[in-house]
Amino acid sequence: MDQPSSGGHSQGQKGQGQGQKDQGQGQGQGQEGQGFQGQGQRQQGTRQGGKYGIAVIGAGKEGSAVVRKLTQLGHEVCVAHAADPGQLKSLSEETGATSENLNEVAQGADIVFLCVPLVEVQNLPKDVFEKCSERCIFVDTCNYFPSRDGKIKELDEGMPESLWVSKQIGKPVIKALNSILAPVLENEGRPKNSQGRIAVPVSGDHLDSKRIIMSLIDDMGFDPFDAGNLALSWRQQPGSPAYCTNLDVREIENALKNADKEAMPQKRDEAYRKMTSSDKKMEWTELVKMMRETFFGGELKEKTSEGEGSSGVVQETQQASQPQA
Repeated sequence: MDQPSSGGHSQGQKGQGQGQKDQGQGQGQGQEGQGFQGQGQRQQGTRQGGKYGIAVIGAGKEGSAVVRKLTQLGHEVCVAHAADPGQLKSLSEETGATSENLNEVAQGADIVFLCVPLVEVQNLPKDVFEKCSERCIFVDTCNYFPSRDGKIKELDEGMPESLWVSKQIGKPVIKALNSILAPVLENEGRPKNSQGRIAVPVSGDHLDSKRIIMSLIDDMGFDPFDAGNLALSWRQQPGSPAYCTNLDVREIENALKNADKEAMPQKRDEAYRKMTSSDKKMEWTELVKMMRETFFGGELKEKTSEGEGSSGVVQETQQASQPQA
């Protein structure tokens, strides 16, 4: 999640040493218009060394953080950004990611990350994902803020944001990385089993796709938490105790149990007002503190009712059914 303006993650042990090496080799090697090497020839999840071809749509703070983390881990990353070509060029040169136009960025990708303001999802080119494999995984990192995005009737009536995103792009999605601030994603990852390792909720209906995204999050330096199916993804949206509050695995499970769907819109809007009412940009530590105070008074209450998720393990049965992003 990006901190909004008034107008509008270090890694785990896996891939840590090699990721730094890969990043160094990629410095200044960004290319334009090259797409993915060997596109159409590889099989999803079977790339040599467990690396993926990943498209990132959006190069704001959240998208840029995702690009940096994934290139550090040695994945082949292609990025597109509609707003500022100079920003895209700078990010490409820094990370070695390939820059592309929106119509070509997802072609041949194993995984596509959507890192744009939620309202912009409906403005993506209609054929942007036509050349994607049926096995391509789509990750929704977006968040809904009516004060920024304008009113969206279906969301105001309670539709989970990721179900709306899935409807707009005509693809199933995994909800992930929407509930972590960009500077936290980029700089606060820790090795597996570290004390205080931040947990990241992941929601989705396709178990194999969810496992792949949870593994990526683990590699990034965070504890992936299975938050259930996509119909339950509202529990990690803005206004929830799980949203941008930097909780560990035990705390994130309790936060999801404590999510109050009726109260969340008011808390979301209150947090957005606090973020945008001052001319002074809040540091991420101040943002996390403010979110905790706004969403659960700074202290989570223990809740004993059965939750829908499990730490680091995808459930075999599911109940039916930013900011820049």
